[in-house]
Amino acid sequence: MPRYLKSLNPDLVIFHYTFLAERNDADKFNKLLRLIGFIKAFKCRKALVPHDEQYRADYLCSFCNDFGVTHIFTPAEPSEWARIYQGINLSSVTFHTVLTGYVDEKMVRRLKKRSKNLDDRPVDIGYRAWDSYPFYGRHGLLKGNIGHKFKEMVPNYNLVADISTSPQDAFYGNSWYDFLLKCKYTIGVEGGSGILDRDGSIEEHTREYLRKHHKLNFEEVEAAIFPGMDGCFNYRLLGPRHLEAVITRTCQILVEGHYGGVLEPGKHYIELKKDFSNIGEVLSLMREDKERIRIVNCAYRDV
Repeated sequence: MPRYLKSLNPDLVIFHYTFLAERNDADKFNKLLRLIGFIKAFKCRKALVPHDEQYRADYLCSFCNDFGVTHIFTPAEPSEWARIYQGINLSSVTFHTVLTGYVDEKMVRRLKKRSKNLDDRPVDIGYRAWDSYPFYGRHGLLKGNIGHKFKEMVPNYNLVADISTSPQDAFYGNSWYDFLLKCKYTIGVEGGSGILDRDGSIEEHTREYLRKHHKLNFEEVEAAIFPGMDGCFNYRLLGPRHLEAVITRTCQILVEGHYGGVLEPGKHYIELKKDFSNIGEVLSLMREDKERIRIVNCAYRDV
């Protein structure tokens, strides 16, 4: 730790999510807290910019109290603030609602010409995701489930699909934009979780249970580890990939949700019911391909 930092008199300290994510490793995080302990004495505004607040929320609360955090920039709904930040003096903290990501204007300019190519796209529907763990709840499992469901049904509609939930098929950096630019459609769901894991014990116990019991369904894990807890926490987030699809003019089929109030069904994306009851209708719309250009141009203009 550079010594000169201790002699500063800053107007503002920002605790970024790349630092706060280290709470996933309790020992490492506690070591980091000792290194930056001198910041507690700074009498200035201190801002917290967290992600994944459903996980180890108690660590965030302790941190806010110990370091005198005055501002929290959160993607969570206001209805959940008191639940997540239980134990802190809410009257001494100013909350700000933010998204988990924003449109990169530089990337928009770089992709502007390529994104206008709406017809020469060899893939009808492209998707990358990972099969989530049970401790994210049923909502978290949707990421993988929609991929599997579409991959199963697409052949019946003569559509070309490039769908995978395998880590080795993931795209990184600009290759993700290159992939989207090849796709007419992509699918998705809000990020987040339906379970508030205050101390990390739900994840810990779930992982241990899965190591001992293989090939369990969600209901079995739920009954053993977190009965009655799924769905009691409302943590639904507009993700960066929703905006990335907008700027590549890739039409989105999204599971019904709020999407930060940014995206509207029928206007900016095609809505898929949570129970997939209208998936046949959605696939027929994709095969007809009459609404795509209107939707992507509207989303591009508005967002």
